[in-house]
Amino acid sequence: MKISAVSIGGTLTLTTMPSTLFAQTSTRLKYDSYVTEHASPSVLDRWFLEELEKRTNGAVEIDYYWAQSLNKAGAHLDAIKHGISEISLISPVIIRATCRLPVASSGTTRWIVRMPY
Repeated sequence: MKISAVSIGGTLTLTTMPSTLFAQTSTRLKYDSYVTEHASPSVLDRWFLEELEKRTNGAVEIDYYWAQSLNKAGAHLDAIKHGISEISLISPVIIRATCRLPVASSGTTRWIVRMPY
């Protein structure tokens, strides 16, 4: 039995192609909060963002920055504007005073969201 280069190449292509075609690249988003991860708003935020990761089958991944570890309170709007973070919990007082970006609201929790593309 002769095996040609075409049949070997075809076999390699068929066995390696699915992993290349179906490989997902995930989008990493930074969530920035001025409160600790155990504060009341953080419990809801973590649940929502974990649901986002789960429902996108890992296509969206969240990096959490709690208790002003990425930005200080009051600097979150500018951090999103300049691409330092994509999702942020900010104070409703700051929103009313300086809101320059789209705001998503859930009860008393306010998020500022910047799309990464």
